[in-house]
Amino acid sequence: MATEIWMASAEIAPLAHTGGLGDVLRALPKALAGRGHSVRRFMPGYQMIPRDRFEDEGVSLKIPLGNERVPVRFLTRTEKSGERTTLVICDEFFDRDGIYGPLGGEFPDNAKRYSLFCRAICEYAQHTERPPQVIHSHDWPAALIPLFVRHAYQWSAQPLTVFSIHNLAYQGRFGSFDLQWLSLSPEKEQELFTPEGIEFYGDLNFMKAGILYSDHITTVSPSTAENICTPEFGFGLEGLLNSQKHKLIGILNGADYEEWNPQTDPYLPKNFTKNTYLQARKSARKHLREAFGMPAAQRPILGIVGRLAHQKGMDVFIESALPLVTMGVDFCIIGDGDSELASRLKSLQEHLPNRVGVYIGFNEALSHLLMAGSDLVLLPSRFEPCGLVQMHAMKYGAIPIVHQTGGLKDTVIDVLNNPEEGTGFHFAPLDPEQIRDAVQTALHYMKDSPKQWQAMQKRAMNTNFSWDRAAQSYEKLYGLEVTHSPKGKSEVTVPAVAR
Repeated sequence: MATEIWMASAEIAPLAHTGGLGDVLRALPKALAGRGHSVRRFMPGYQMIPRDRFEDEGVSLKIPLGNERVPVRFLTRTEKSGERTTLVICDEFFDRDGIYGPLGGEFPDNAKRYSLFCRAICEYAQHTERPPQVIHSHDWPAALIPLFVRHAYQWSAQPLTVFSIHNLAYQGRFGSFDLQWLSLSPEKEQELFTPEGIEFYGDLNFMKAGILYSDHITTVSPSTAENICTPEFGFGLEGLLNSQKHKLIGILNGADYEEWNPQTDPYLPKNFTKNTYLQARKSARKHLREAFGMPAAQRPILGIVGRLAHQKGMDVFIESALPLVTMGVDFCIIGDGDSELASRLKSLQEHLPNRVGVYIGFNEALSHLLMAGSDLVLLPSRFEPCGLVQMHAMKYGAIPIVHQTGGLKDTVIDVLNNPEEGTGFHFAPLDPEQIRDAVQTALHYMKDSPKQWQAMQKRAMNTNFSWDRAAQSYEKLYGLEVTHSPKGKSEVTVPAVAR
């Protein structure tokens, strides 16, 4: 029988997501299912998710939540690639406009909402005929699952727990009052709510629970696994992470080349390969300008797509924007998040409507067109655990300019340091002057060395960050011994896991 792997996340693309976490939950389960495993991914049944293709499993459980027991249902569908998606249905907590809160904010009862979500998955595992051998939780909204598995239930065969940190800056930190929603006994509360446990300067910290009580911790690139153990990138948890370093590993995220493939992308005016990209990218550039309401021009386009957040360095980019326009660069920007940053970008667009295009929100089609129509893609993140934007950009022949940090450094080879293998440009430190210098260097490279530029584009398009590679690393982490047949089928055995 195939290994039963469960994943839990607040986001799964394209159903509901704000960034890279949702993309990971779209691609990694699919890659594992393609390797012969039985994979089920859980997420809350948010208001924005259409339910017409989901079937009610006919299971209604009453989930402990403080002094109450809250009824929860489960809706499931099987995806074309074989993995199952299960919505945890509790309209009182999830039938709202937004994932974590309204635009730029958070719901005041998020501790209660995601405690329920984590408990519901563990309760379901206790009642199903196909219990998981592995439960893999992602980021703080699912971080209580390892705690519940270890301290709230008895198991005939306790599942292995894996906790993945995608963004350590968001930890699920709540007041001590919210401890009640974990529905632990008074003795367990006293045992666990300590500085050595889930207490954090008097508060409850979900992320600490995932780090402490999981069997394995992963983060999304090797550099990030090192970085988060330092004061600069540990966000107050570096001491804890160093104490748990024996179970911490960095596994580089993959890119979903079924979704992000210029040869088959339905959102492009013309599909292309590394041998036919020149004319097709010109067509995409024309359509991109039209989509942003910008007049036709031969000036290079610098694209930006992602969250409008301090972490992403958008404030630093905005400070560098006017000098970049003076250099002869136009901007196409897609993002959502901080309202002040959004307002500053819209002001920039109003000031320079022929040179700057801004779309506030998420738009799948426009994001794909941006990759095909931009000459350069800028990622000025202060820190970036992995990042998928640069992987997508390279596959489409858009050259990334990245702050030299985390997964950006791991995935983009600086052409100035390695002219024969380079796929983009690095800059450091993060400040407006360094961004301007990096863009100016790229513009000179594009104009003065067209053959070298095209060779770099082809190298970038040849990069392969497939999820199958990442899935193999997760198989090893899960302790699975997998033998693949020539046709891709897998025979899987699950060795005993020592704890």
